[in-house]
Amino acid sequence: MSVFKKSILGVKYNAIFNTLINIVQFTVTIVAARMLNENDFSILGILVPIIAAMYLLAEMGLSTAIIQSKEENIAPYASSLMVVSIWLGSLIGILFFAFRNYIADFYEQPEIANAILILCFIVIAKTYSSVISALAIRNLDFEVEAKARFYSSAVTCCITLVGLLIYKSYYFIIMSYLLIPISSALYIKSKLEYTNIKFYFDLEKYKKISNFSTKILFSNLIFFISRSGIGLFAAKIFSPTVYGNYYLANQVSNYPRTLFNGVINNVVMSSLSKIQSDNNKFRDKSLELGDLVTFITSPISIFMIFASHEIFITVFGEKWSDAASIFGYLSIFIWFSMVGAIPALSLQSKGYAKQILNANLLRVPLVILLLYIVYSNDYTMYQFVVGLLTSELVPILYLIFCYIKFLEVNFLTFCVKYFKSTLYYVPSIFLSDLILSTLSLNQNFLGLILNFALSFLIYILIYRIFSHNNFTLKVLLFSSIIKEKKS
Repeated sequence: MSVFKKSILGVKYNAIFNTLINIVQFTVTIVAARMLNENDFSILGILVPIIAAMYLLAEMGLSTAIIQSKEENIAPYASSLMVVSIWLGSLIGILFFAFRNYIADFYEQPEIANAILILCFIVIAKTYSSVISALAIRNLDFEVEAKARFYSSAVTCCITLVGLLIYKSYYFIIMSYLLIPISSALYIKSKLEYTNIKFYFDLEKYKKISNFSTKILFSNLIFFISRSGIGLFAAKIFSPTVYGNYYLANQVSNYPRTLFNGVINNVVMSSLSKIQSDNNKFRDKSLELGDLVTFITSPISIFMIFASHEIFITVFGEKWSDAASIFGYLSIFIWFSMVGAIPALSLQSKGYAKQILNANLLRVPLVILLLYIVYSNDYTMYQFVVGLLTSELVPILYLIFCYIKFLEVNFLTFCVKYFKSTLYYVPSIFLSDLILSTLSLNQNFLGLILNFALSFLIYILIYRIFSHNNFTLKVLLFSSIIKEKKS
């Protein structure tokens, strides 16, 4: 089976299982929002970024290096990388545990100190699981990797739901971060024999592959500090109640991004990495994938911008009205990130790690300036979120510029491929809203569902009229995704 056909299968499996995973995890978030209060979410908003920071320092971009590597026999390299990451994870865990009381005092949240011990085990589990998953993705075994994530998430989320309903404690959410990577890795190892790599270290092999991973590490760290880790600063600047609202809104906005990025990251990068030596083929497939991804993601992300407040209040309740307003602003970023996703992954698949690093570096001064202004002038959370969105625009534009320059993509072709879907959907949602308003059918949650369904049908019709050939190809492509069986 060709690499591109395998990538189509990857889209199928990742789309199905990522959707199921998001449904399961979203259910947990709904229950948590009903059972927990703003202060509980504020604590989660501190602990979860700490997990991410510890994981990034331990993992060091190694899973990306495994996927991108051109080595035929990757097992000995993966083994060396895994040894390093697990030892680093253990050391980082010990350091965080030693300073747990200082961290708790800094945020004036004594409960944090007790939870940090669990975080140490979570980091080790996640680093080990990331190497196993990277091996499966590198060999284009998307179905197994996607099933592993779904089964582990489903079982863990059931346990978490029971714990939330009975004990009403955020500890069950923290424990899910430990159980999911362990069960996922065990499933992959039981299905794919080549992932049962030995635990040994070879310095020469580590040096050979670590150069690329080091660049990715710095890029990921800067990305974390200027985006995910910014919550750690916001937790200090704003009150627990305000920050708790922000964290819930941010978590909810992550679900569509997780759904989209799970498909995009796993499939696009591994597929394009296989054909990186053929420049013309690489460019053409990158544009095709970008066209396909935006065809699906643009309607969803734009609809969320228009209907964000109504969706949030209906699902989570009136007590989260402040979070609903924040969610409206964050929804704009979903569209931003979808436009920049394929160009960024294409550059990374081609080995342009320096450009990814530069894009994240561009974000740093903007975020620092934002934090200084917010802290000095006592700005509101809404102004803070608007500033975050502004800081995202410059790196995305830079990545698009690099994508067009280094891959020799025609600018007009890029615009047609990436913005055509947005151009078609915006009038569709306005027309749909006008029709439903005339019929008085847009007053409740059912009206929101009808609005999206009708706007999507109008979008398909417009796409069919103005891009007939392109639409026909997409129909054939989706038919192949549904019918194709892995040979």
